[in-house]
Amino acid sequence: MACESCDEQIEGVCKDFTNSDCIYVSEELTCTGVQPNTVLTAALKRMDEVICQVKNKVAGTLKLINIGGGSKIYQGLSNIGERQLRTITSTDGTVDITEGAETIDFSVTVDFPDPPIASTTQQGIVRQATDSEAEAGVNNNTFVTPLHLKTFVDAENNTYSIQIAAGNLELLENGLVVDSETLPTSNDTFPNSFTLNGTELVIGLNDGTELTRDIASILNFTQVQSDYTMEDTASPAYIKNRNASKTVFANYVVSATDNTYVVVIDSANDITVSLPTNLPDKFTIGFIQKGKGLVSIANADIIPTGMANTLKGKGHQAFVEKIEGTKFLFGNLNKAV
Repeated sequence: MACESCDEQIEGVCKDFTNSDCIYVSEELTCTGVQPNTVLTAALKRMDEVICQVKNKVAGTLKLINIGGGSKIYQGLSNIGERQLRTITSTDGTVDITEGAETIDFSVTVDFPDPPIASTTQQGIVRQATDSEAEAGVNNNTFVTPLHLKTFVDAENNTYSIQIAAGNLELLENGLVVDSETLPTSNDTFPNSFTLNGTELVIGLNDGTELTRDIASILNFTQVQSDYTMEDTASPAYIKNRNASKTVFANYVVSATDNTYVVVIDSANDITVSLPTNLPDKFTIGFIQKGKGLVSIANADIIPTGMANTLKGKGHQAFVEKIEGTKFLFGNLNKAV
């Protein structure tokens, strides 16, 4: 074992070293832990260990660590121990980088194209409609808010009534008089009742006479009689051609008078139903098959993809509607062969 202390001597000489290898200190060196009378070689070894420890600690304090999840700016150590940093650049020139003494300033320039106008097939910008645009109902590039819609509907959803007051026939809108007509009176004649007779208002006077006024002239509108009726022609609710129907047994050519009809086809043989070109716009007609023969509906402009213009089988039905000049056919049609 090497001589670790100058006290380990034989006749004043260390076992393995000369006296020149010994050093003398009066007390312990606290930073290195070297004791008094320690051999120089052991003291130097201990000092080297302390220096290495301090070096490693200093190196650890200078180490750069990436604490985020993105790319690291710190490159690491070079082959000769240099700590390397990578640079930041803008490949497309949209980012300006200005390096100051203590800060690095970034400024980004982005040119945004004008957004497109919104439509039913494309996202984009849209603005709120004005009152006149909402009333016209032709602008498809604006929108109406719920409050705007309610306000507009409330303005149009008025309640009208008629009353006789102070010798006048008055029209009320939402409870307020908006128009009036003076009724003929005398000292002893005054209106005491009124009834409706079709489009006329019949005003009864206290002397038993009657005064007739046209409601349309007071309300400033013209009543249009509907062309749809119920079954009882004597009823005030009679509406001509409502749910009208007919049955055919052979080939049939549709006419304009068949508008809104349901045609029952009762034939055991194959027949053809023809659609003429002069049918009016908004024309509709339905077909229900009662027989078992094949029914061909000719001259339709558009039928569903993959289907034929025929139907076969009891209870099968089809429907034709002409919209803006085009005759559409749909229903329980046979598949195209």
